Amino acid sequence: DERSINEQIAWANEQGPDFPRLKLKTVKRHFTAINQLWKWAKIRGHADDIISVGFEFPRTKSTKHKRSKWPDDMLLKLFKSDWWGKDADKNTARYWAALISLHSGLRREEICQLYVDDIKEEDSILYFDLVETDGRRLKTSTSVRAVPVHPFLIELGFKELVKRRKTKK
Repeated sequence: DERSINEQIAWANEQGPDFPRLKLKTVKRHFTAINQLWKWAKIRGHADDIISVGFEFPRTKSTKHKRSKWPDDMLLKLFKSDWWGKDADKNTARYWAALISLHSGLRREEICQLYVDDIKEEDSILYFDLVETDGRRLKTSTSVRAVPVHPFLIELGFKELVKRRKTKK
């Protein structure tokens, strides 16, 4: 194609909003790679300037704001179901996983990888000890942390469940 970059961009804009384009994240990744090449070239005397100096990408909205939370009425419906009623089996992961999620800030992947040895107590405070092990990888280095068990979970019998599970080992 003999068109200049600006002509190609103008042509793509004429195709309308449904014309397939690279995602901004992909463009940033490519830009970073090209930027490293220019830095390498400048250090070795192959380029006078790094052409990307001063360039900024538009700010993007955080994905945290895009996540939709469950409406209160749906949460009530869920927790009024037989899974969490008076006769619910409190010895199952099914019972505890959603409750831990609501009351801890742990990611679902972290919750589903919990072992009884990951629940510790220090100075009468029960907590989830999140560390990497042979069988578990955490999302980031800041994912390594100690998260206190919410008092509501303790009221529901979580501490007793942990004690029972640890004695069965």
